Amino acid sequence: MLGAVDGLAPLGAYVAIAGKITLPALALFAAVTVWVAGFDIIYALMDLSVDREQGIASLPVRFGERSGRFLPILLHLGMLALLAAAGMLDGAGPSYYLGIAALAILILYEEYLFRSGANLFVINERVFLSNMTFSVVFLLTTLGAYR
Repeated sequence: MLGAVDGLAPLGAYVAIAGKITLPALALFAAVTVWVAGFDIIYALMDLSVDREQGIASLPVRFGERSGRFLPILLHLGMLALLAAAGMLDGAGPSYYLGIAALAILILYEEYLFRSGANLFVINERVFLSNMTFSVVFLLTTLGAYR
């Protein structure tokens, strides 16, 4: 749900400017939704023992830690596909796809971190920082695509 609430921000901004809802705008909404959902699962992994103790049925508690390490990658791959679709539907310029390539590299990095066996708090910090960097890179490549 948090992902969908966050996804409403770019959708609302688009509607405020364009005065309508389009397929690229819906793809962007869905991309942000699954991006944030992936982060939520990583955060839930860090709370796994507390959630078990308190009977909180988070995704990692219900389906296991392994699913909590796999699903964020799957969701972030979904974000990649949705952002690519939004760009194709909207006729984005070439630099937009450089941002998509940066996202693919980021997802590979996240997968590497999960497979490395590092402490979840270290993984969270690195994933958070790398995604913040990606956000700025993607903003710049997107702005360049619509000059």
